[in-house]
Amino acid sequence: MRLDTIPFDTTDWKRPPAEDHPAISGVAHWRTRQCGEIRVRMVEYSPGNLANHWCDTGTSVSASTGHFTPNWPTAGPSC
Repeated sequence: MRLDTIPFDTTDWKRPPAEDHPAISGVAHWRTRQCGEIRVRMVEYSPGNLANHWCDTGTSVSASTGHFTPNWPTAGPSC
């Protein structure tokens, strides 16, 4: 993976269109930006969101504002 093509700038996260991803309960709203080989995603979870999958491929979760309580399933498909 090459990290030398990432521009140094800021992202107005209201600009990328939101993609809705339904879960067992609730929905996740993804706003995605591609920076070379790196995909950067800002995700907003609805109240009571319960994921219908989990990811073990190096996902990083960072919450800078608000409250995030993950509900990780013990088994199921990965992304």
